[in-house]
Amino acid sequence: MERVATAVAIAVLACAGTVAAVHPAEAGVATEEYAGVAQFETVITDREGDKLKAYILRPADAHGKPVDGKFPVIMHYTYFPAITWERTTAPVMQPLWTVLGFNLAERFDEFVRRGYVVAHVSMPGAGGSQGHFTWDKKRLGRSGYDAVEWLAKQPWSTGKVGMFGGSGNGIAQLLTAAEKPPHLTTIIPAVAFQDFYRDTMYRGGMPAAGEAALIAGLAAGIWAWQGNGIPDDVDEANYLLETMLKRVTELKTPPPFLLEWYSHPTKDSYWDNFVYEVKDITIPVWSWGNWDDHFVLGNVRLFQEVGSKHKMLTLGANGHSTQPGFDPIHQALRWYDYWLKGKRDNGIAEEMANAPVRYYVRGANEWRTATSWPPSDVDVKRLYADGGAPLKPATGRLSERPPQGNGGSDSYLYTPVSSRLGAQNGFLNQRVPLLMPRKPITDDTSTLLAFNNPTGQIDQRLNAADSVTYVGPVLDRDVEVTGEPKVTLRASSTATDTDWVVRLVDVYPDGSVVPQPGYWNLVETGWLKGTHRNGHRNPVPIPPGKTVTYEIDVWPTSYLFKKGHRIGLQIASADPRTLPNLTPALNTVHRSGASPTFVEVPVRPH
Repeated sequence: MERVATAVAIAVLACAGTVAAVHPAEAGVATEEYAGVAQFETVITDREGDKLKAYILRPADAHGKPVDGKFPVIMHYTYFPAITWERTTAPVMQPLWTVLGFNLAERFDEFVRRGYVVAHVSMPGAGGSQGHFTWDKKRLGRSGYDAVEWLAKQPWSTGKVGMFGGSGNGIAQLLTAAEKPPHLTTIIPAVAFQDFYRDTMYRGGMPAAGEAALIAGLAAGIWAWQGNGIPDDVDEANYLLETMLKRVTELKTPPPFLLEWYSHPTKDSYWDNFVYEVKDITIPVWSWGNWDDHFVLGNVRLFQEVGSKHKMLTLGANGHSTQPGFDPIHQALRWYDYWLKGKRDNGIAEEMANAPVRYYVRGANEWRTATSWPPSDVDVKRLYADGGAPLKPATGRLSERPPQGNGGSDSYLYTPVSSRLGAQNGFLNQRVPLLMPRKPITDDTSTLLAFNNPTGQIDQRLNAADSVTYVGPVLDRDVEVTGEPKVTLRASSTATDTDWVVRLVDVYPDGSVVPQPGYWNLVETGWLKGTHRNGHRNPVPIPPGKTVTYEIDVWPTSYLFKKGHRIGLQIASADPRTLPNLTPALNTVHRSGASPTFVEVPVRPH
C-alpha cells in the first residue's frame, strides 16, 4: 500500500525550479533548499511479519511534486501516535508535544528542504504499526534494523541512513544501532536513558515515584491504543481493520509494566533487558542531554562508554527538550551533512578533535566546551562537614580543613511523611508554561512559605527540619562546579533499612532580592539506599547503631556558585522523586577527624 499525499510548500520560491540557494550560508550547513515537501504513507514489513507504519517526507518542488534524485535518509523510529504525522492533524499535534515539554517532534520539514528524506517509522504496536508494544530490546532493535535496510534500498535513497529523536525515540536508536544494520551511518540520541534501573527506576536503589508511573502509563496507553491514525481512504481503513483483527486473534495481554518494575527492587537478571550495551556501537554518535532531565546520566554514560571513535556530547540547561542557544535542527544538519553528505568543511571535525563536549553552565547562563567528560582540568576540592553553623537553619559548616579530634554528630528523624520538597531532574521540572521558575506569591518576607510556589523549584530550607545541612564560607570569587561530585557519608541509623539523599545547594546571600533573601537553590542530587551500599544485586542490612561508610555519587552537573554565595550540602532520607521508605529511623551523621563526612566538588577554572 502506498499513497502519495502532497504537502504544499510552506515557502514558495521566487523561482519555481526544483532547487535554489535561498539564503546566505548558515555556519556549517549546506545552503541548498528545496521548495516543498511531499509526504506519503507506506508500510515496512519486518522479519516478524508485522507491518510498520511509515510516513515518508521527500524533497519536492514548489508545486509539491517529489524531485528526482537520491538523498540521505533521516529515520525517526518512534512510539508517537500516528496523528502526530498525519497531514491533517500534524499542525496541532506537533506543537502540542512542545507545549508538554518535548520539542523534538517539530520542524522535520527543515531536514527535507535541506536535501534529506525523513522517515517517521512507528515501532511495533505503536503509531499504527502492527505488533505488540513492549520494551523488548531485541524485538525493537531488529525491527529498527529492518526499517533502516528497507529505507536504504529505496530508489530515492543514497543508501546512507541516520537516526534522530529524543526520549523513547532516542533509546530506540541505541537498540537499532546495537543490531548493526549495514546502512546505518550515524545516530543522535537525545534525552535517552541507557540503564533504566540506574537512570530512572531505582536511582541509587531507591524506587521511583511519579516518573515511573508516568512512563508506565504512557507505555500502557500506547499498548492499548496502538496509536492508530484516522483512515481517510479504503486502503487505510482496510489496513486498520487488518491490524486490529491481528491483535485480537493473537490474544496478547498488556505487559504489567509498573507492577513488574516494582517487583524487582534489586538489579537481578530481569533488568538485563533494560540495560543497553553501547560498547559495540562503532558508528558516529552525538549524545544530547540536559541537566534537569531525568535521563541525563544515561546521556553522559553513553558518551563515555560507546565504542565509537567519533562521538560528541552536548548537555543543556534543563528539561526534556533542547535549549536556547542550541538549535536542534541546525546542529543536527551540521552533523548529518558531515556524515551523510561528506561535507567536511563545516566545523564538525574540529569540534570532535578539540571540543567534543559542550555544556551549559547554570548560574553563569553560558555555554562552555571541554575535551572530555568530566573535564580534565578540574580541581577536586574536599569540603568537610563540621559543627558551628554560620547561619540558620543550617546544622553545621563546610570547611576545607578536616574536623579536629572526635568531632561530633548531628541527627534527624526520618518518617514516611518527612519533607520531600524541591523536585529537579524529573517530569516535575520541564519548564513548560505551567511549570516556570517560581516568583514570590506574596510581599510577606517573614516566612519561607511566602516565597514558595509548588509550580517551581522549592527553597531547600523547607526541608531543613527533616535533614542536616552544612554550609561553607562566603565565596570571595565565582566558583564553577562541573563534573560529578561525590559524598562520603559516615552515618548510623536505628533502622536496618534507610535511604540516603544528598543535595548540593547554592545558599544565596541574605540581601539577595531575586529569587528571595537567603534562598537555598537545589543544584544537584545523589541517592543511595543504605542496604545497597555494596551494590544493587545483593542488599545487606544496616547494622543498627553502627557507623557505616556510604559512597554516594551526585549526578552530573555544571553550576556557577557566584561570589557572595555559599556552597551547601544537605543530607536527608526523603526525596520527591522516590517512594518513601516505610521504616522510621533516627539517622545520625558523624563528623570526626578520624571518620569524617565530606563532599568532593570538581572545580573548573572559570
